[in-house]
Amino acid sequence: MVLLIVEVEMTKKIRKLLIVAFMMMLSLSISMGEVNPLLKGQPSGWAEADINSLAAYDQLRQEAFNSYQTEITRLDFIYLAVRLYENLNQTDITPDTAISFSDTNNIYALKGATIGITSGIGNGSFGPNQLLTREQMATMMMKVLTLSGIELQKSASLFSDDAQISDYAKDSIYKAAKYGVINGYNGAVNPKGNATTEQVLLVYKNMYDAFSALVHQKFNSTDEMNDYLIENYQTIVLNDVKVGFDSYKCIELSDGGLAINATVEKYGLEDYSKAEGISTIQLAVDAKAQADIFKEVFGREVTFSIVYSYYQSAYPADFVDNYIYDESVYYDRNMEKWAIYFPLICVITDEPYYFTYRSSYYY
Repeated sequence: MVLLIVEVEMTKKIRKLLIVAFMMMLSLSISMGEVNPLLKGQPSGWAEADINSLAAYDQLRQEAFNSYQTEITRLDFIYLAVRLYENLNQTDITPDTAISFSDTNNIYALKGATIGITSGIGNGSFGPNQLLTREQMATMMMKVLTLSGIELQKSASLFSDDAQISDYAKDSIYKAAKYGVINGYNGAVNPKGNATTEQVLLVYKNMYDAFSALVHQKFNSTDEMNDYLIENYQTIVLNDVKVGFDSYKCIELSDGGLAINATVEKYGLEDYSKAEGISTIQLAVDAKAQADIFKEVFGREVTFSIVYSYYQSAYPADFVDNYIYDESVYYDRNMEKWAIYFPLICVITDEPYYFTYRSSYYY
């Protein structure tokens, strides 16, 4: 009888241990599993798809996906800036033990100060709870790229509120704008407005998508390049319209350059036509900026072409016969002329690495 009681008690203990072990394993699997971007808060409609994609990258902690419309603090921001640097460079920053702040011992604040993303707000303080303006965000995020050894050009187009941008931030803002890292709204960038969590998450994603290959990606064949491009650049924003591409084809050129054909097929044609209809000049500017990104990604001279392919391999005979070649014009460097060439090529004078195909003939 005593033996039976002992066995029953032991069984209860084993059961408790198994339950505890199961709960620990469940907790561990949740903490190590995929991030759920909707666990706390709902992104704005314009940000939801990109935030869902970013969560799938599995680069950020669950806490980063929270309070999307809330203005972000310097502490929450520095986590994202540091993780961007670490993921771009595939490294783990070791904090400098000589660095400290009087108002936080957060490891990401220390990591950020160690590599020079920020040195704090002065007097030994980091300002963890201070809010971050959009121009401050742009300055520190572009510093991440500079620290990663990436050289950037500036956009030539000014925002309508350029006079409101602090002098220290102008270089960073126009570099970020050049590569689509930040986008204005109705021609303005709102530099003194506070950045929100979802805005910074999208900047993180834009920067990682645009520059990760430049830092550490290696390609052994044009097939690998094609796969990389369709995975990371399935859509490109042209004239504020998100245009989808169905495929890429990279072709090795005899001079060591690379020809990249981005194909817009049936279902992407409507968006491309919309972008083209808004302004062919701005479309060319945006396509040129994309060509520059690809040039940086692959480290080679790039001929970038956007090609219509309406499930038809050849141009219709009547189109070829009726085309007036003599009216073709060069597209000049100050973006004032649109070239019409057969087979529909746009050229910036003296910059032969950049082309784009264009057609106003739908078939």
